[in-house]
Amino acid sequence: MSYFNTNNESGETLSESNAKALSQDEEVLRLFRVFDALTVNPETIHKHLQDTNAKYKNVPLTSTRRSFSNLYNRGLIEKTNQMVTGSYGKKIHNWRLSK
Repeated sequence: MSYFNTNNESGETLSESNAKALSQDEEVLRLFRVFDALTVNPETIHKHLQDTNAKYKNVPLTSTRRSFSNLYNRGLIEKTNQMVTGSYGKKIHNWRLSK
């Protein structure tokens, strides 16, 4: 499942949450393929999603980070050694499609 059910949803609510999470995972992966020559991080993907798709306007950054975790766990993306300063002033890793 793509959705991390930390609030113990069930039934139709859980199904809808999982479908939304899976859809976001697919959109994040699509962006990795569009920008395959670049390395990206959760913050840049998150901003791009919010700027280009009204559906993601109010989605929290943690949801984009969840998508990165899901894609990493599936072996589709990998962390690079390249780091940039994130919006909270801390270094964050850039990521790329797995080789």
